[in-house]
Amino acid sequence: MDHPRSDDSLLYEGILYYIDLPRGLFPILVTSDPFRKQGKRVVNLAAGASSGLTKGSRYWLFGNQNRKPRPILELTKVWAYKSEGRIIQGPFQKGDLVIEKQRAYDTSLPVMIGLQDAGAYKAVAETVSQLSGYTLTSNPNQAVLKIHISATHLQVTDNNDQLIHPFLRIPLANQKKALDLLRYNLAIYARAHFVKTLRSPEILEENAPQLRFRLLKLDRKNHCETIKEPSTYEQLEKILLQEGNNSPCVKFPDELTFQLWPYFTDQVTTAQPGDKVALLLDNNQGVRHYYYYLVMVEPNGRVNTVELGKVKQKSRVIADQLMLSLSSNEVWKFITTTEEINIANYRQNGFQETVPESQSSEPPSKTKGGRWYVRTYDVHVSDR
Repeated sequence: MDHPRSDDSLLYEGILYYIDLPRGLFPILVTSDPFRKQGKRVVNLAAGASSGLTKGSRYWLFGNQNRKPRPILELTKVWAYKSEGRIIQGPFQKGDLVIEKQRAYDTSLPVMIGLQDAGAYKAVAETVSQLSGYTLTSNPNQAVLKIHISATHLQVTDNNDQLIHPFLRIPLANQKKALDLLRYNLAIYARAHFVKTLRSPEILEENAPQLRFRLLKLDRKNHCETIKEPSTYEQLEKILLQEGNNSPCVKFPDELTFQLWPYFTDQVTTAQPGDKVALLLDNNQGVRHYYYYLVMVEPNGRVNTVELGKVKQKSRVIADQLMLSLSSNEVWKFITTTEEINIANYRQNGFQETVPESQSSEPPSKTKGGRWYVRTYDVHVSDR
């Protein structure tokens, strides 16, 4: 599956798609004509929980199909790799593409708004109460987020009154624009929180595959003595798979030299900006093959995704799609599936200073049934 180009667009079957988030505007394929079920008209969709879909979310027809009113459906059942949606309005047919209109969440984040006598309080409260994934509270001990209102700004903080991000300190000079930006950035926050807390039904199973890391520390003080310069990926992989205290340093084509951490670990907790990390994919389970994916949530709300590849049974390889350069603290979600999925459905841009006007999307993927697992890894990067 192709990755989006640097201009945030993707050419798929002659159609140019543009990326715009947080609304998850990645087309999902309708795989059936409408059929009756318990008196309701329903259709099947070619994506499920492993791609981030949630029960109760609403989707509408993608593109200009000249169908009025614009067809809308609501997800009523979500399995690992497929979903079922009840038609709310308009006609659907097999082969249609749908995009997310409104996301539903299993839980709501409590938000407390300060200064109830502030002029913008009512408008802010109405904006938050209308957002999916949030609920208002007057109890400071329950609040996950707080919205502080002054004469000139509103700002969103955590429960300890720490500003979430500079773009969540929003000028109130134009109240409509301020509320639109608040609505947009809170949608970013809710979706990032959803990814951070993502779990699979099999999360506690002992057989769930794990991701392991090998840290490559940037040689900042020229401590390296034994330096190897691999010219091919195969040579690099062979070096990275060899563990032990006598691990050599590795020099990359960009002329930077890195000290290999002696062993693979389950967490990345001692990295500094500029360090790299190699990812070990180890399929030692009794499963024919797994597809490996990585979803990374940055502090600014941005969610990046990487397809790590397909690993056969009883194989261990270094992911060849990337050698990650670490820059900030992140939460990584390692997703393994027995069927290929469209991992791009998780992706989103981070908080914005102004509301973007572009539209978005990504090609659909066809999936069948199978198992999927999620494991969480906290990546700690410090300048110290």
